[in-house]
Amino acid sequence: MQKNVLNDSTYVLKTIENPDLNTLTFASDGTLSSLGEETEYYRSSKYYKVDSVRFVGQRVGFIAGNTYPAFYQGLTLKADSLTLSPCPDHVCDLVFIKGR
Repeated sequence: MQKNVLNDSTYVLKTIENPDLNTLTFASDGTLSSLGEETEYYRSSKYYKVDSVRFVGQRVGFIAGNTYPAFYQGLTLKADSLTLSPCPDHVCDLVFIKGR
């Protein structure tokens, strides 16, 4: 797992130690759960939806509930990697490796 972090005035990808302790789980029923400090930004989101109609390319929307609109991130799948970006202030730009 990697995370975009601020280094001086630019963002760089940092490898996360113990990636198994930081996970996002996308269930087939549209629910989302997060575990770990590095995925804390997603804690308030309980649901997700993938949308390739309203956007150029696929995006995943994270939904906190009926009160707040979903926030969307780009979604790229390549081999066993899922990349989510960009995110407001880059606080949740992440690269995940599929769990086995």
